[in-house]
Amino acid sequence: MTDPDGFPAVPKYRQRTWIGRTERQHRAVRRAARRGRSHPDPVIAKAARDWARGVLAPSRRRTRGLWELVLALVGDPFGGTLGTTLAERRVARRILAVEPPATEDR
Repeated sequence: MTDPDGFPAVPKYRQRTWIGRTERQHRAVRRAARRGRSHPDPVIAKAARDWARGVLAPSRRRTRGLWELVLALVGDPFGGTLGTTLAERRVARRILAVEPPATEDR
């Protein structure tokens, strides 16, 4: 049984959010996505896909202009806030670009 994306379906009682995952699990998902693969655990892979959709959602607030960008850089002169946002979006795009694992039809 698969979800609409073609990935293995995860029962509701096993679903947890991306925030509830450990940093080790986050690293494993990022590493697999860099290689073009999904995380082997479908529960963790689903949490990652849900998080990625939220990060890339069009309803996400965008900067209103140059003034907000300057304030963000002044608030964090090393660009931590801005850099994190760009890195999150890159990881989210990688996670969503992964193809579902091949299923064996028996």
